[in-house]
Amino acid sequence: MQDERTAADVLQCFLTGDARAADLDAVARRLGVTSLSELCENLAAAFGGLLRVDLLLSDVARKLSLFLNGKIARDEMSLWVNCAHSIVTSDRVHQFSPQWDNDTRASAGSGLGPTLRLLSFLFDPQHTAPQFKIRSTLFRILRHLNASQAVPLRGFLPSLFRDMGMLRFFVVANPPHFSLEAPNQWVDVGLAGTTGDDIRLIPLSIFTRRFFHDELPGIVSDASARLGTERCACDRFAYHPENNQAISLLERYPDLNRIPVTFQYFIDENGLAEIIIQAQEIRREHVRFAVKLFCLQNEVGRAMLDDHHVSCAQGAPWAL
Repeated sequence: MQDERTAADVLQCFLTGDARAADLDAVARRLGVTSLSELCENLAAAFGGLLRVDLLLSDVARKLSLFLNGKIARDEMSLWVNCAHSIVTSDRVHQFSPQWDNDTRASAGSGLGPTLRLLSFLFDPQHTAPQFKIRSTLFRILRHLNASQAVPLRGFLPSLFRDMGMLRFFVVANPPHFSLEAPNQWVDVGLAGTTGDDIRLIPLSIFTRRFFHDELPGIVSDASARLGTERCACDRFAYHPENNQAISLLERYPDLNRIPVTFQYFIDENGLAEIIIQAQEIRREHVRFAVKLFCLQNEVGRAMLDDHHVSCAQGAPWAL
C-alpha cells in the first residue's frame, strides 16, 4: 500500500508541476504498469474504486505561462498536457476543485477535460497551423485560464480549423457495442495530422434523424451504466431548434436548397459539430455532404476525406 500512496502523491505532484514525467514513469514501473490508464485503474482499486486528484484551471494556466515565457520546452509541455488529459478524464478518477465547490468529473462541469484536449490538439507536432498563429491562440487561452474561466471552445475551434489550411478527414470506426446496436446510423469523422496516420480530434459526427432523437439517448445512458459512471447532465440548449445552424447555412448558400437532403446542424457544448441527416442510413455520399457542410460553416477552403479532395468552396458541385 505504501507504493500506491507514493504513486498517488507523485501523480498529484505531476499534475501541479512539482514532479517530472520521469518521476511518474518510475513509480509506474515500481507498480508493474505500463500506461497511465493502467496506473489510474490500479490506484483507484487501492483507494476504494475511485482516485481523487486536485487540479485547477489556474494550475493549467501556470504551466502554460511557463511555456509561453520560454521556461519549459514545447516537448515537455506537450507531454504534460497529454498526460494530464489522460489522468483527469479517466473513468477511475474524480477531480476535486474548490473553485467549483464539489466533486466532479473533469470532463464535465470544470471545463478541465475539454481545455486539456484543446491544448493537446494545439501542441500536437503534426498540427498544420503556422506556429505564430498557434502561439496567438495559446495567449487567448491563457487569458481565460488566468481568470479561472473554462475556455469557450465554441468560439475557438472555427478559427483553429481555418488556421490549419488543408483539413484531412477520415471516417472513424465507432466502438463495437455502438456499431452492433446501430449499424450505419452514426458515423464519426476524425481530423488527422499531416501524415494521416493518427486521429487528432473528432470534430464531426453524423447521425440519422431517427437514431439521434429516438435511440442515441438510451444507448449513451446504458453505456454510462456499464462503465459505472454518471451520465453527464449536459445543457440541452445547444440542440434547441433556434440553434440549428442549417437555417443560416441555407440562407448563406442558396445552392444547398437544391440538394435533396434534409439536415440539421448543431454545435455541442464543446464546439464539435453534430449533423443529423433525414435518411434510413448514413451512406458515403452523406459523409461527403456533411464534410462540405462542416467546411462551409467554419469557412474552411480545402479538405480531404479519406485521401480524396472535397470541394469546399461556395458554388462547388453538390450532387450526392
